Amino acid sequence: MPEQPHPAHAAGPPERGEQAGAEDAPRIAAMATGLGTAQRELLTTLGGSEQVPNLFSTVSRNPELFTAWLPLCLHQLQSPEFSARHREIVILRTAWLCGSRYEWGHHVSFGRRAGLTDEEIVRLAGGDRGDQWPDSDRALLDAVDELHTGHTISAETWAVLATFLDVSALIALPMLVGHYTLLANLLNSVAVAVDDSVPPANLLIGWASDDKKEHSVCVSE
Repeated sequence: MPEQPHPAHAAGPPERGEQAGAEDAPRIAAMATGLGTAQRELLTTLGGSEQVPNLFSTVSRNPELFTAWLPLCLHQLQSPEFSARHREIVILRTAWLCGSRYEWGHHVSFGRRAGLTDEEIVRLAGGDRGDQWPDSDRALLDAVDELHTGHTISAETWAVLATFLDVSALIALPMLVGHYTLLANLLNSVAVAVDDSVPPANLLIGWASDDKKEHSVCVSE
């Protein structure tokens, strides 16, 4: 008997809502003038160029929030509770569901470094799990979809996750999805420009497929 699609993605992704798009001018200018030397050096290293990534130079326009948020952001970027592969599966799926071109562009590169193939990255933008993913990968994808649509992980999915994740990772998983959803809300609402350091081809992997399928987007963005 063919495997039944998971309820969270059985009907396919919803159509996009209206949002600030990649072609729109940023609604808040990205300015890193308030950053200290140590912060600037750290963030340019993370971004892989001499320029502070636009995400950080945008959030730094609210200095108190930036100072409070940055340690969490840096922890989530590394997510030591997960393997690099599992971390990037979670982040890329969240970025695609939320329609965040900025997150997707950066994390395609991070995903490749973590061992994901371009074929796998393209499949992260789809809704059909089939037997293409190992059980652990599929459980993580199901968890991301469930958190996106219903803000909870089902008992069935949790039971599978608990077979390969420890308590720390089980706590970290909803927070990782939530953090990247939070960032997508900001990035999409403010229309933060994708950094020049991101290869343009990254935005075509999975994002603009040959059949021009629409991708889902967080309506709150």
